Amino acid sequence: MLPQLRKLEEKYYRELVVIGVHSAKFTGEMETASLLQAILRNELSHPVVNDNHFLMWAKYAIRAWPTLIFIDPRGKIIGKHEGELLYETFDDLLKDMIEVYTESGILDTRPFPKKAGNTYDKALAFPGKLLVDADNSRLFIYDTNHNRILITGLDGQNLQRYRRIFIWFFRRRLHISNLLSSPGISREWRMPLCSGY
Repeated sequence: MLPQLRKLEEKYYRELVVIGVHSAKFTGEMETASLLQAILRNELSHPVVNDNHFLMWAKYAIRAWPTLIFIDPRGKIIGKHEGELLYETFDDLLKDMIEVYTESGILDTRPFPKKAGNTYDKALAFPGKLLVDADNSRLFIYDTNHNRILITGLDGQNLQRYRRIFIWFFRRRLHISNLLSSPGISREWRMPLCSGY
């Protein structure tokens, strides 16, 4: 749901306010510090409440992850959806709601202030992959939230930085496409890759 929400938040930044409520599936996810790391890793800009004791879960009779609760501009719950929602369906629903509440004059279109999580002041922001090129004494580090690849010596000294604009060149030239995909094992290189999560 996060990619769909992100697109909708950008499209309807004057009309839509998203407030995330995190109700953990696992014990380790209940800690606020762990939640903050997930917020930073996913670059969320909307507020997120840590419902680590399932109080909101019970209050709103939630039964599934994810659940969307729709609240009108006056604060009244007008709908609930359990499970994933396709972007197109979500977009059409929001268009209809925005039209109704704009015509009724109760929609406040002042942009809602948001603060994106900042991981950019760190040397690495959630490094997701590591590739060792022992023949040339190099490490390739995919620095996920900085959207770049760092190429260092085996001692970790930085040699080069490549932003996303250069990644396609790397994919063709060095055949490291799996370095840039989800964390796990690269079949192309047949070697374990370190996860930064």
